[in-house]
Amino acid sequence: MPKKNKNKQHHQHHNHPHHYHDHEHAIMPVDDAAAPIAIEPFLGLTLPQCELLLALYNELNPNFASAVPTVFPMAAAQMAEASEKRNTIGKKLERAPAVYLREYEMLVAVQSEAISRLRACDMDVELVVAELTLDENATTKDLLMASLLYGRVRDSQAREGANLSPLASPNFENAKKFYERALNEHGFSMAAAQLGSFYVQEDKHAAGANCPGLDPKKVAFDWYKVAAEMGNPMAQHKVAYFLDTGYGYDKNIPEAVVWYEKAYDQGFPDSAHNLAILYQEGSPDLPTDIKRALSYFRQAVAWDYAASANSLGRYHLLVNSQPDLAEPAGLDVDQCRETGLGYLGTAGTLGDADALCLLGIVYASRDYDVYDLDKSQSYLELALIHGDQQAYTYLVRVLRGKLEMRTTEIVSKMEQLDVKGGSELSDALVAGPGELRAAALGLASCDNGCGRVEKVKGQFKKCANCKLRIYCSRECQKADWKGRHKAECANIWGLEPT
Repeated sequence: MPKKNKNKQHHQHHNHPHHYHDHEHAIMPVDDAAAPIAIEPFLGLTLPQCELLLALYNELNPNFASAVPTVFPMAAAQMAEASEKRNTIGKKLERAPAVYLREYEMLVAVQSEAISRLRACDMDVELVVAELTLDENATTKDLLMASLLYGRVRDSQAREGANLSPLASPNFENAKKFYERALNEHGFSMAAAQLGSFYVQEDKHAAGANCPGLDPKKVAFDWYKVAAEMGNPMAQHKVAYFLDTGYGYDKNIPEAVVWYEKAYDQGFPDSAHNLAILYQEGSPDLPTDIKRALSYFRQAVAWDYAASANSLGRYHLLVNSQPDLAEPAGLDVDQCRETGLGYLGTAGTLGDADALCLLGIVYASRDYDVYDLDKSQSYLELALIHGDQQAYTYLVRVLRGKLEMRTTEIVSKMEQLDVKGGSELSDALVAGPGELRAAALGLASCDNGCGRVEKVKGQFKKCANCKLRIYCSRECQKADWKGRHKAECANIWGLEPT
């Protein structure tokens, strides 16, 4: 079973062979200046990748092709926003005792208010702090407000990386003092968790440069453990994860399981997922237990955790192809294909780009008896929009496959016609638009737009570099190179060497 990342809902795909390079019938590129590019790259793709994608869409559905550069980025922004809302700490705390969700919501609200009050006071921190009550009668809200205000300023002389750490604030000790008061005077567990988060960021961005003599990993662990011992499920999960991975202290799987279970018992989905992985993989300290792993995955899915749905989908498809795995997992192999696809669909609905990409691959394959290029295209488009750029390669293959199928279908229908002596039909096809001729007769039209079409398949020559464009003559190739193809040709497939 593939190893899962416990922190990120992201998975690696299998490597695939290079695109076949046809050196026969090739024309070498020329070095004339290229014309300006009319479109802007989108979805993190390179310009040549975008141009190739749009060229393929234009062949299949020109109206849709014209909308892609606008619609895809808009959809990506909307889906990213929905995913962010779906995966907030607040959502994960909904099943825990209400106090922890109230703490989280107060912290978020105070942060928003602090920004507004700073703007109203021309970003003068001391002016805003002067409006707060910070004596022995201080409220939790005012203590948090002071902490956030003092913690937001950074030392402009600090190193660039270190400057990103909250500890780079020249007033960090003041901020820390008020968080400690919120913790000690009001039992506000999120204050300890917040301090733990600050030291994690210090480790990440500054490697302890802003806290000489201290190990930020250990300090982070200790602060999270304070909140965890108060019952905060988010902090319990963090402590478990640190013990699971050996962050700050020695790795301790049995102790990690104890803390994961505490968070799991309060409905924290990340802990359910990580428990599933620990039992799925097994270790010297924790025997493998596939049934238990699947049970934890299922519970995480019930709590809308996308990565667990992805893991279940993958495992069921694995059992479908390796039936001997069914009995130890307590699964019915005859149900595994449909169940696996269902779980992948759930993961996709929850925003898991990797699951969407895998669905696209499955529906483009004949291995699972669900071959459907339309579904494959839809899933791969969604995966790309959700940010999985690996989906681009598969989407291009699917679109090219659909073009080839369309051409084959047209040729097949023509062969069924009684064309004996049917010169009028042949003449009409030869006189028609270049794309119709190419599709109907399996011949190529010149990509320079001169209107010439091959009389014999393979007569025209391909660009030697990208193998994408076809030209009737050296003159047409030169003209298209200058007007468009030079910029398009460079690394047009967008594939990294493997």
